[in-house]
Amino acid sequence: MNERQKAVTKRMLQKLESNGGLNLNNEYPPGTNETFTGTWIQVMGAFLEAVGVTKELRFLRRQSERLQKGDTSDLTSEEKAVLGVWLQTIGKTFGAVGFSKQLSEKRSTEIQGRKLSIIGNWMSAYGSSLEAIAETELLIKEEATQVPF
Repeated sequence: MNERQKAVTKRMLQKLESNGGLNLNNEYPPGTNETFTGTWIQVMGAFLEAVGVTKELRFLRRQSERLQKGDTSDLTSEEKAVLGVWLQTIGKTFGAVGFSKQLSEKRSTEIQGRKLSIIGNWMSAYGSSLEAIAETELLIKEEATQVPF
């Protein structure tokens, strides 16, 4: 950190203390607005994806003759993938709420936001892993049923 950055940081901290935790001047580091906006756009996109894959799963269930016979084995991977997408969506939402809390000038609220973001990141990572496993299972099943050239 150069001397100018140190001076700006020191002034910001002094303002935080003097304002009693309220950021009256909305002075955030460069890129904060873009990060904030991008984070919430990701949440909206993840939610739309989750709604879409849920509708797709419902369609597949209606179309499946095996479900009518009680055999749900083909859809377990699809259900895992959908669950993974929803976990990612919830995780991204936690992360976005956490990031929003991190913008608070109150140190305790900022720390809560960081913790919430970390939980959200882990949840999103788990959901992504679950989706990747399910998609891999589906691909293996599809390749096993195809006739080689």
